[in-house]
Amino acid sequence: MKNQKAYSLIEMIVVMFIFVLLFSALMSFFIVSDKNWRSGQNRLTEQREARRGLDSMVRVLRQTNPAWGITINTDRILFYRPIFDSNGQIVQVRWVIFKIDPNDSTRLIKQEEGQPTVTLAEDVASVNFSGGCAGCSAYNCTSLAQDCPVVMITITTQKNTQFSLQTKVMLRNSAISLPEDVQVAVPPEGEF
Repeated sequence: MKNQKAYSLIEMIVVMFIFVLLFSALMSFFIVSDKNWRSGQNRLTEQREARRGLDSMVRVLRQTNPAWGITINTDRILFYRPIFDSNGQIVQVRWVIFKIDPNDSTRLIKQEEGQPTVTLAEDVASVNFSGGCAGCSAYNCTSLAQDCPVVMITITTQKNTQFSLQTKVMLRNSAISLPEDVQVAVPPEGEF
């Protein structure tokens, strides 16, 4: 009779226990990796939203002139944007307002005279505007000094993590004056 080798029940249990430990460690690694990847993706999405909103505001805000009238509150800004004809002459100025949507406190919106409201960014916790003070030593004014036509914008997102992005915008059309025949419209009552 041949001597057959077989595994005992205890040996089988020990092997199963080792496999369960290895499988659990591997699954834990994958779960933690997935959680970190999702967290990074969410952070990237928030940063992209903040950048998208900030870029949109900067592009339009650069076109204004402080002499045309800029009103800055900490959470909104009103200014006038020139509309040019094909010859490069200003034919109209439109008021523009950037603010948090009063109907959805997570949306940054742009309201422009005669245009539909546009969402600039989602998942926004706050937006803050301030102006350049005389000598540009501080950016905590509610108006702009003529020698410092700079607006500072801070946008903060907070969906999963808090992320802030800040920039200073130099107004480019400081030397341009409005033609006599261009009318400046007043924004809707209650905006400022």
